[in-house]
Amino acid sequence: MQLKNISEMRKRTYICLVLVALLSACYDDGRILANPSVPETTSGTTIKVDFSDSGLPVLDIKRGYILRDAISSSNSKIKSDLQAYADMGMQLVALPKDLNQFDANWTSNPQGDYFRSYRSIGSQYFGGNGEKEEFSRNQDGGIDVHINSQYLELCQMARDLGFQLIVQCSGVPVEGKNNGRVEHLFPLDSRRSFHGSARYYPLPATNNYDANGTTIFEWMKLLHDKLGVSNTIYAGNQEPSHTTGYFNGTQTETATIQNLTVYPAIWRPTANKLKNAGMLSAVSQLNEVSGYYDASLQSIIEKGVPFDYYSIQNYMAQRNSKILADVKNALVKYDIPLHKKVLFNRYDYGATNKLKTNEERFATAPGIIAFLESELILCDYADMVYGYCFFAGAQNYSMMNSVLTFLNSMPQARKRLSGIPEGLKYIASADENKISIVLWNPGSEHYTFNLDTTSGVNTSTNLTVEKGTESNLIRIIPATSGSALKEIAGLRLNSQEFMLITIVF
Repeated sequence: MQLKNISEMRKRTYICLVLVALLSACYDDGRILANPSVPETTSGTTIKVDFSDSGLPVLDIKRGYILRDAISSSNSKIKSDLQAYADMGMQLVALPKDLNQFDANWTSNPQGDYFRSYRSIGSQYFGGNGEKEEFSRNQDGGIDVHINSQYLELCQMARDLGFQLIVQCSGVPVEGKNNGRVEHLFPLDSRRSFHGSARYYPLPATNNYDANGTTIFEWMKLLHDKLGVSNTIYAGNQEPSHTTGYFNGTQTETATIQNLTVYPAIWRPTANKLKNAGMLSAVSQLNEVSGYYDASLQSIIEKGVPFDYYSIQNYMAQRNSKILADVKNALVKYDIPLHKKVLFNRYDYGATNKLKTNEERFATAPGIIAFLESELILCDYADMVYGYCFFAGAQNYSMMNSVLTFLNSMPQARKRLSGIPEGLKYIASADENKISIVLWNPGSEHYTFNLDTTSGVNTSTNLTVEKGTESNLIRIIPATSGSALKEIAGLRLNSQEFMLITIVF
């Protein structure tokens, strides 16, 4: 028994000696070596954080996700997703709401009445189990509004988790009948027809703009009162440039611009009532592909449509530089204040020749770098951009979620780095408690560098460094504590790699 105890003591002593040796290899006079096998002088480049006022916009962009399947009654995954988004620090949730659905039989009967209510679609949708229609004509001939209980449940859960909601209502209110047909509560504009692609949300006849707008507002106001919060953003039709049909049924540039000049008059009654009720509104949900910001804003201003946010459905974030420059020019032209005006209510960076699948875009280092390139542009326009909601599948990939969690946790005061190698890009910020840096290498060169952490910091420091390479996100320096840590030495970024650095004082 005694011999066994001696053996255990020797074993523990050996382990301690090994740990001391390892720590000695990693530390040198206040310096931690990120890779002890790499000579400290490999590059000679030392990056420093400049703690002075950078003059750059504050990093207060709100991020979130759009719940594309919010009409599905199988909403258990949606609820778990909401909790996961909250844990990531996301702040926005978009819950689109089609005021009607349409059946796919338009292909065989394109001129038929193919609109359907949730009730008539069946049990896979909200209202399919006999719940009251959201719009229905009462015995006095007026229109009653109702909030679907399952949709309300999702909205309330998002509210309770601290999210700001974006509710986008598309289409004209209809009432579903037990025979599977619908009653159009407002006559439709018979001059317009579906062009055969994308969604189609018809517009009301000209003399029904006010009644249609009032009914939509009453539904929004009922939801607003049930939620008991004042920061929900309400928006109209998605992409009215092409989803509202065309007078000649043909999609042309002239017809697209015509839609953008017509739609503000239809949305104006709702927008005015939202403003008078102290509720937030967004216009005009343009598809970034079309652009036409000038024509859109000109019509909005001429028709006197109030709005809090100018929203864009941006599916090609790699075009952020041009999109935001064009939007800024249009806002300035029509004397619209720029501060936090732009909202990407749908956001994605599109597939490329090298990034074709969601796995490549959201679960590989090159895909994350493509995202960060777009994110950097947003940060440069952060005084104008309010936020964005991711649209396509990004929430299913842990690498993307880790990066978004990091971005959401960054201090708001953006900082510059000195000594940064020319081929590297970064976003950095700091406050009195933390430094956050995301670095990436979009080129073909390899870089080894040191990171100076002193810059006015003399307290003990906690350090974490994660590196994204290929399909892996690896913690290369795990939550290490150092006394008055001076420098991280031997950091290496190969081609198409990124790094997340956190220093907590």
